[in-house]
Amino acid sequence: MKQVSGLYKEMGGVVSVDAMLEAVAAACADLAGKRVCVALSGGVDSVVLLHMLNRLQAQIGIEKLSALHIHHGLSADADDWVAFCRRFCADSGVPFAYEKVVVRPDGLGIEAAARQARYAAFARLDVDALALAHHADDQVETFFLAALRGGGLRALAGMPCVRTMPSAGGRMVLKRPLLGFTRKEIEAYAAACGLPYVQDGSNSDTDLLRNWLRCGWLPQLDGRLPEYRKQIGAVVALLQDELAFLQEAANADWQAVHSRGRFMRDLWLGFSEVRRCALLADFARRHGLGVPSRRSVADFARVLAEADSAQWTLPKGCAQLYGGVLFAWKESFAEQWLWTREGGCSGSLKELTRQTGVVWHEEEDKQEIYRVRAAVGSDVLDLDYGRKPVFKLLQEYKVPPFMRALWPVWLDGSGRCLAVVNIRAVRGEILPCHDGLREYCLKR
Repeated sequence: MKQVSGLYKEMGGVVSVDAMLEAVAAACADLAGKRVCVALSGGVDSVVLLHMLNRLQAQIGIEKLSALHIHHGLSADADDWVAFCRRFCADSGVPFAYEKVVVRPDGLGIEAAARQARYAAFARLDVDALALAHHADDQVETFFLAALRGGGLRALAGMPCVRTMPSAGGRMVLKRPLLGFTRKEIEAYAAACGLPYVQDGSNSDTDLLRNWLRCGWLPQLDGRLPEYRKQIGAVVALLQDELAFLQEAANADWQAVHSRGRFMRDLWLGFSEVRRCALLADFARRHGLGVPSRRSVADFARVLAEADSAQWTLPKGCAQLYGGVLFAWKESFAEQWLWTREGGCSGSLKELTRQTGVVWHEEEDKQEIYRVRAAVGSDVLDLDYGRKPVFKLLQEYKVPPFMRALWPVWLDGSGRCLAVVNIRAVRGEILPCHDGLREYCLKR
């Protein structure tokens, strides 16, 4: 591990520390009263960001400032980086934590897999905002990488200054206050303030495409077009504006094809071919089914326009058309409900409500033991006019075939079926309810 601290000289002038602090304070004005965590790698960029926010904490009005280091376990120096970050935070008076993650490529490149593990750790934070130290050179590299890999508008638009992401507290703001500064300006700030930092030797490994761009081609471009960062920055800003506009239009289309929260094929057919494809790609993204290829989207759009039933296989699940409605089926779909596990769940009314989220709409809290499990072929429900197999009842209520073997039934201690959740019960219409199942019952 090499720590760097020294005088930085730049042809053409000296970077103003005060001007940089003023710009970051303006960019972070909305963090007043917020709990802010800095993603601290130990490199110059994140060290400078933490130093800046620490100096500006009172001025901005940040309620609490902390730092998180992600230990990827990919370098022999990883433990040393943790130790450095801990010392730097202790010297700065900033609370510090680190998390060790496991990087599993699983078909991804090592960089993408590390990023995935890192953001999964970020999502576990209970803070109001996460500050990342990406800068202008990172933005340029991201743009060219997206272009070289055949990325679309979303990829070419690069990294936004602000966005939100899921977190342990619900949602948190993700901020990148250094996007307006170049790598040289950040290094100059570190030198002017005498800040130590670590260097990751893998950044010089030009077998990685980003490093090849950074160390090889972009310096040559700089010699030919010294203003290229500003020009690419302007392109990215324009693309982000266009992406925001298209997202507003996509949200309007999304609302237009939904009725009672369901993706309706008949409404979808009212759109042009290009918007139909955009809606299907959006369907896969919103439901976490993975990113389909353009050809896959176009092929399924043709099938969906003509067939009464259809299935679309996606990287992380599938989409299925039933009863004119397009449903999402994730790989881990059945695992989200406890009642699909072997034997289901047993307990009192109160215990079952706590375990499964299934609520029996009956005031009397009997101390009997009940069970909630997935329906099986032998289940029969007693009705006022006779008995009916549960699977037949599910079919009548237009529950999609793929959901029927996962649908919860409520049983008494003797194993008698008392209710098919959200549909019917033995005693009139007093039955258990589960909001997460409403969209799968087409007959109301």
